Amino acid sequence: MRHRQRVWVVYGVIGVLLLAYVISLIVRTPAEQWTWLDGWSLTGLELVASLMCIYRGLDHRPGRAVPLLLGFAILSWTIGDFVLTAESLNGANPPTPSFADVFI
Repeated sequence: MRHRQRVWVVYGVIGVLLLAYVISLIVRTPAEQWTWLDGWSLTGLELVASLMCIYRGLDHRPGRAVPLLLGFAILSWTIGDFVLTAESLNGANPPTPSFADVFI
């Protein structure tokens, strides 16, 4: 499979997983929180999206500043989500302010 096709496959998989997540938000009640889905899985999707942007920005073509900036911004948000998920394991309330606030 060519490089460009693999990138589009990853975009498609991210899109399908994001759509499935939105559907789960609609179906679940607001009181239902699933750490594996709302924390870890979403953080994984954010990580893949940020790395894809950074990868595009490292390409030596014109217009690479925007993907790099967006990729590092998403990566920072991802680190914040990861820290917040880790701080709130087992129903714990993260401190205020939290270390995650540095990144989000």
